[in-house]
Amino acid sequence: MNSIFRHSSSPPRSTAAIITLLKACKTIHHIYQVHASIIQRGLEQDHLIISRFIFLSASFAATASYYTSVFDRVLGPSPFLWNSLIGAHTKGSYFFDALSAFIRMKAHGSLPNRYTYSSVIKACSSMYRSCEGKLLHGSVLRYGG
Repeated sequence: MNSIFRHSSSPPRSTAAIITLLKACKTIHHIYQVHASIIQRGLEQDHLIISRFIFLSASFAATASYYTSVFDRVLGPSPFLWNSLIGAHTKGSYFFDALSAFIRMKAHGSLPNRYTYSSVIKACSSMYRSCEGKLLHGSVLRYGG
């Protein structure tokens, strides 16, 4: 198997190095290698790294359960991180999962914003859930976003 670490004698230690490696990923196996490095370095709570990891995992057709399990290990996810998860679900056509993540987000007290709403409304329209879409649209008009 081709390693993402081929030019280095040791795994990366910094946030910037991990992000550089994420950008260099060409296969799902590279994603798995970087994930292992994230865990080894104790960077599982870094919202920027996890956000990029989630979105990139979705790009490589990783299962939603894989990147959702990575997300679920983050303590107190920010709206930015929730948006990454919801956006990845929507991008990967896991529309029900996007809607479920939105419900979880609100249940955890995180406030949706315009990025949240755009992904969730797209998920609703893709599932032909006009009722939920109208409710979301009303929420945007009422509370902003």
